Amino acid sequence: MPNFILIPQSDFLACTVTASSENASFPGDNVLVYGRPGKEYRSGDTAETTLVLDFGAVAQVGGLYVGEVNFEDLVIQGNDTDSWSSPAFSQAVTVTLDVLTQRRKGFFLLTSFEYQYLRLVIENQTRTDGAAFYRIGVVLAVGSAAALAYNPSWGYEYGAQKMYKRIETESGSVETVITGLKSRWRGVLDFDTRSGFEPTVEAWNAEDPGSVFLFYENGWNSGDSARAWLAKLEGEIRIGQPQYGKMQLGQMTLVEVV
Repeated sequence: MPNFILIPQSDFLACTVTASSENASFPGDNVLVYGRPGKEYRSGDTAETTLVLDFGAVAQVGGLYVGEVNFEDLVIQGNDTDSWSSPAFSQAVTVTLDVLTQRRKGFFLLTSFEYQYLRLVIENQTRTDGAAFYRIGVVLAVGSAAALAYNPSWGYEYGAQKMYKRIETESGSVETVITGLKSRWRGVLDFDTRSGFEPTVEAWNAEDPGSVFLFYENGWNSGDSARAWLAKLEGEIRIGQPQYGKMQLGQMTLVEVV
């Protein structure tokens, strides 16, 4: 069984974004607002649409996350120049539905991608929500998409739910009022490993409050590319060493940003 992938925001690659068409109220650079994927990018029409990420110099890209989209078919391209008649790298992927949150997204591992430019090609296709435009909530590239040295200890807890309020009335009945439009994934990780894993955990702990992590199950339990979430750390990280040669991490809770 493969190990999970967990990448902090400080390891996301910086870039600029240029879209072939855009709604002025939902420009292309909205996809770089990692903490608010609901801001989103929208194309100006339903013709073939492209977004070009410029890393400023040749970059090694090990993985690409695309979230909150309303289409299935996507082509990821790479090139040394912003000229796309014959790109050096091209990989077609399918963006599938996350059954937990009912949103379409995915994390795609890339091999031998070392280019300054990365282009997303959204070919003309039926929008999954019937909209008259293509939408993307977030796009992020990472240099390394290495799996963790250790998976969390059993058990791994996760789930997704819309925000709600429980209201008790004077008559004694109980009403449940849905207060959020989207379900949010929430996962709880516990690590009980051999010493040597501390530098990884300490790097997570060094992240600024409010920064996000990319969490990917990496094929665990036969899950596909949609089993990836952008999430914030809830609470703090506590590292313990219960005995020589052992490391223990208190519950690490991640809550998806929407």
